[in-house]
Amino acid sequence: MLRTIAVRACHRDRFPLTTAAPRPRRPNARLRVLLFAALGTCACDLTCAARPARADPDVVIFGGGWGPEGTQASIEAHTKALHAALPKAKVLFAAPDEKARAVQIPSEERDHAATVLGLVFDRGRDLHVAYRPTDVKRKGPANAQAVRAALAALEAKRPAIVIGAGHGTKATAEEPAMLELWGPDDRLSAAQLLAALGARAAPTAFVLGQCHSGAFADVIYEDADPTKPVADVARCVLAAVPRDREAAGCTPDIDDASAPAYLAQVARALEDRRGDFDRDGHVTLLEAHAFATIHDPTVDVPVRSAEVFVERLLGDAMPSVEALGEDFAKGASASERAVLAQVLPEAMRGAAPSQVRETWVSIEERLDISERELEEALEAKEKVRRSVLDAVLTRWPELVNPYHAKSRALLAGDAAAVVKFIEARPDYKRLQKQERIVAEIDGVLFGLEKRAARLERWVRVATYVEARRRIAAREDGAQVMKALSRIEACEALRP
Repeated sequence: MLRTIAVRACHRDRFPLTTAAPRPRRPNARLRVLLFAALGTCACDLTCAARPARADPDVVIFGGGWGPEGTQASIEAHTKALHAALPKAKVLFAAPDEKARAVQIPSEERDHAATVLGLVFDRGRDLHVAYRPTDVKRKGPANAQAVRAALAALEAKRPAIVIGAGHGTKATAEEPAMLELWGPDDRLSAAQLLAALGARAAPTAFVLGQCHSGAFADVIYEDADPTKPVADVARCVLAAVPRDREAAGCTPDIDDASAPAYLAQVARALEDRRGDFDRDGHVTLLEAHAFATIHDPTVDVPVRSAEVFVERLLGDAMPSVEALGEDFAKGASASERAVLAQVLPEAMRGAAPSQVRETWVSIEERLDISERELEEALEAKEKVRRSVLDAVLTRWPELVNPYHAKSRALLAGDAAAVVKFIEARPDYKRLQKQERIVAEIDGVLFGLEKRAARLERWVRVATYVEARRRIAAREDGAQVMKALSRIEACEALRP
């Protein structure tokens, strides 16, 4: 049993703002699923890509988080790049107040006191950042009301493309996956997106870069309910990650290695035409998705609605990588062939499926070792951190609440007395050392995950091509392919 790839992603901090808050669980928890039940990109039949609709679609782009701390500069950059590629789009971004300092950027100076206190109190996120107003040329905010209104205003008989940059939540037993929009409770589920669309007679394609965005592939079904049939009017999603995974790319520093993630690559493909894999002079959403699959440097593994449809249809009968023959790519589309040819590391390009699997297993074994080392290092770090924290709270128990009058006085300015007390302790030196050890192991692990992600992207495409061939050969193949082709034609909309 092999894992899906963990990610370094940003997410809403659900813990209360207290200096003595318990350490939150790492957001990049390693989830384990069957590797070779993975899916990939697809085409309308066994020999050719789905033909894009010829009517120029309406385009809506929305971007931003639930507040300034969730609206990182990279999300703003993705929104602007998409608008540059699609200049006629209606753009919604961030806060209702245009003058609000709504975009998080890196701070020009490192705050030494913040570094010390953040390490000891385990509140390291958002310490070395600043905020500024946005310069996105927008039509309004990206809150639930504005997004609903923009969807409701789409021309009913014209195809539509809706692109979202920001954050999302994972489905739980209590609620479905949600897109997080500006405001304390502004969220939209897949069913709520469909309700906002109303009774449209033309296809609607969503391109989403949020965490857990693959969950929104359920829009293909009536009422976004997988127990119901595929809707007569085509709807589809091209997403940065599967439903159980967080996404990369949300960082206050646009020079961060995670910044040029899925949506940034989609924008590149649309703007400079490098995603025109079938050489017809146009770039479809499907081709832009394939381009992002090839060029996204992060650990994201892009997914599509067609994949979800086929995965649910075949279940345990989904082909494994071991079942792929030498000519498995014979029926691949131009964009699929491009991914299969280019997504693997250069030294592995042209590798047989068995070699891809062997390499993956080898990386899995190394990941297991690194994960155990990281867990041990984190436990050791936490033990030392608690020792320092206990000493600080014994000296100043008021710091258990940062809003206590004594705490406010102690933490004002450079918090000199507290910082001096901490730095004088031998266990603080041990804490710093352990922090460096954690960072080193985490860096190794991250590098392995990025290598594994490229293999998983290849496997998704390869096994999907084989799955589509098997479906077409079934007794009910014609009927199933009709529904699949409708989904794929939506994914192949041309902006």
